[in-house]
Amino acid sequence: MTSRKVFPFPIAAVAAWLAGCGGSAQEDGGGGGFQFPPTAVEVATVESVPMRDVFETVGTIEAAEFVTIVSEIDGSVVSLPFREGDPIAKGAEIALLEDSELAAHRDRAAALRDQWTANHERVAKVVEMQAGSAQDLDDAAAALKVAEADVALARARLAKTRITAPFAGVVGPREVSPGAFVRAGEPITRLAKISELEVVFSVPERYSADLARGAEVKVSTPAWPGHEVTGRIDVVDPILDAATRSVRVIARVPNPKSRFRPGMSANVSAVLSSRESARRSSRTGSSSSSTSSSPTARSRRRRCGSEAGAPTASRCSRA
Repeated sequence: MTSRKVFPFPIAAVAAWLAGCGGSAQEDGGGGGFQFPPTAVEVATVESVPMRDVFETVGTIEAAEFVTIVSEIDGSVVSLPFREGDPIAKGAEIALLEDSELAAHRDRAAALRDQWTANHERVAKVVEMQAGSAQDLDDAAAALKVAEADVALARARLAKTRITAPFAGVVGPREVSPGAFVRAGEPITRLAKISELEVVFSVPERYSADLARGAEVKVSTPAWPGHEVTGRIDVVDPILDAATRSVRVIARVPNPKSRFRPGMSANVSAVLSSRESARRSSRTGSSSSSTSSSPTARSRRRRCGSEAGAPTASRCSRA
């Protein structure tokens, strides 16, 4: 059987020595005793700032209004009173077709209408004197209505020889020349409204619940670096694309100075949600003592992540 011996003297001696050091330190005013170093504290300032959940992607710029101007009737082009590439007002003349034949039809229809008007008046007087039947009056009234309809039809056909702009915009190049014979439906030129534009882009289905009509979007394009316009989401397609699992979105934006053109690519930043007040802190330095932070500083954070299946899209948070 083994035994273990205990030597209490060294331990007691060390304890007595430490006690003596502490006592002398107290007597000397703490000049030679052990002290912990000051604790380093990081100081940060806090501020309430707006925070937005932003979705970024690439879209395509399209004209807010676009139409191909065509002739509704067959005829020869008399003149094209517009300059290619110039802005034109609503109702401005774009093309004039030869109208002599249709004008003659209008005049003939008007003469027949006058004749049937006089006939209706005579029959009405005869019936009033009880010298005619009510059937005669009905026949005369029906004939007059047909004559009036013929006049309206002739005028409508004649009006189609004067082709005007359905809205204000910029007219494109000519597709025909004066003197050419055009068929109904044949293009004459194109007209686009570019003072306001549409931006079409797709959003993955995981973000579709956050989209709302009227949400703010910011649009820029590589053709004009540093030029950015702000608009609103106008249309959110109710049906998703089954192949890409994305929803088509259309935003309307102004186009000052007509810098953006239909067909350009667009960098789109759409706001999915926002908070007016979110507390954020920023590091301002370190100190050897504790200091209460002041809510006067401003911070900024951006968190982005690529969307699976959409390499040009990301979802970011800004403050």
